[in-house]
Amino acid sequence: MRPAFLPPIVAALAAFAVPSGAATLSEGTDFSGDWRAPDLIDARAADTITGTWWGHNDYDILALSGLRAGQRLTLTFAPLDEPIDYGFAAGGEVRFSTSAFRYSAWEGAAVGSPSFSYYATAPQAFEILLGDDLDAEGRAYLGLYGTHGRLGYTLAGLESGPGPQTGIDDPAGDPPAAIPLPAAGVLLLGALGGVVAVRRARG
Repeated sequence: MRPAFLPPIVAALAAFAVPSGAATLSEGTDFSGDWRAPDLIDARAADTITGTWWGHNDYDILALSGLRAGQRLTLTFAPLDEPIDYGFAAGGEVRFSTSAFRYSAWEGAAVGSPSFSYYATAPQAFEILLGDDLDAEGRAYLGLYGTHGRLGYTLAGLESGPGPQTGIDDPAGDPPAAIPLPAAGVLLLGALGGVVAVRRARG
């Protein structure tokens, strides 16, 4: 079964928000725009990925791994401009492939084309239902081609868990590892326990 691209959704504003407590990988400076050298991202390292289209021909090429068949990814776009004037327009195209782009940035299947104007500003969402054509590493390639205007996007439906956590902030941190006591320390603790027991018996 190949991936299914579900009809676009005009999403409520709440749908664009990142869920509370989720691990998020943000674009930072800029994702790679070179289809020959995409950004490599382990999809298990975050629940969501956020990025931006900053204007004319801003391309973001992502190579995801750690995906699985049956997983449903949701890609949501929303305008960045505030306030939005009559001349506002923004949009682009999204393409998806389970094999690396070989000849150009425009390979793969068309997922959808977000399009915004002064009269259409509500967030727009596109869904990808992953099929069983993923390889053993769960790899897929996402081409996000911003052709005009400024938009922010969020890719949700990833599943953070065991695996590389590079670039992911973890405020809680890992619990400190237990420090093993040397054999002499164990014997010392046993001796101290015996002294306490004798004192209690005499009392």
